[in-house]
Amino acid sequence: DTVLYLDNKGDWAHMDGQYESNVLELKGHFAQHNCSQQDDLNNLQFELQGNTKGGFPWYKAKAAEQYIYFDLSCSGAAGTPARWVIDEDAPNVNLIEDLDGDRNCSYHAHVQTTDGKAPPKGAMWSVQCNSSWTDMWLALFRLPVTTTVAPTTKTKTTTTTKHAKVDMVVSSATGFPHVLAVLGLGPLLLWLLR
Repeated sequence: DTVLYLDNKGDWAHMDGQYESNVLELKGHFAQHNCSQQDDLNNLQFELQGNTKGGFPWYKAKAAEQYIYFDLSCSGAAGTPARWVIDEDAPNVNLIEDLDGDRNCSYHAHVQTTDGKAPPKGAMWSVQCNSSWTDMWLALFRLPVTTTVAPTTKTKTTTTTKHAKVDMVVSSATGFPHVLAVLGLGPLLLWLLR
């Protein structure tokens, strides 16, 4: 995909780099599955924190003590399938398996997979609901990159020549002035700014 934007000169330019952030938003219909106890997970935004010792990414919710991580064996026992986990216990990133250290597979939800590169965008997860496991579709949406614009300071400059009066607004948001508005005097402005 090619993304174009207006640069500080008013020209179209290509945007290179990452278009998606490292933040995932969880969407599920817990109440529809008689699982309102997990409804607090809905709409949580999980931010990438780094990688575990096994080289797998892990995420922490921005507004709660909830985590998503990949565990090679949630119990530490041989033969326990690998899975992505949603848990209130932070993973011990210095371990290879049983990252919550409970020697038990106890958490809110999991999806079994051998793909530890990233949690699935959408999959059927097993969710702990009312003391039993319920299968339900959960989606993780990667949020777009957002940019922060520095506050703008504006100064008004009036220049009088024998030909005309020029009013312009100058912005210093990016560290050097940009002409934002000139009242119909483009050629004269160029002559004045040379």
